[in-house]
Amino acid sequence: MIKHVAMWKLKDEFRGAKLRTTFQEIKKRFEPVLTTIDGMFSLELGMNGNTTDPVVADVVLISTHKDWAALKIYQNHPLHLEIAKYVGSVRDTRTVVDFEVEKK
Repeated sequence: MIKHVAMWKLKDEFRGAKLRTTFQEIKKRFEPVLTTIDGMFSLELGMNGNTTDPVVADVVLISTHKDWAALKIYQNHPLHLEIAKYVGSVRDTRTVVDFEVEKK
């Protein structure tokens, strides 16, 4: 199983008072992904609640995929590409980590 973690720091104009609204829009766009793209097991989105440390990311996405091929299908799916275009328009930076989860 592959775990995909993407973190985005939003552009200044989408942070502060607009952060919650921007997060809700991102979340809304991701809602159909899990039931549309084969090979995905889970999808979570979260907004950073840490207000004491310097912010590295405002929004995080964590998804699990059957295998590397399923992750590639997700990454190249038209729905994902459409969402990525929107997220790209509101984010300043992007950090991604993909790793294989060892079976216990």
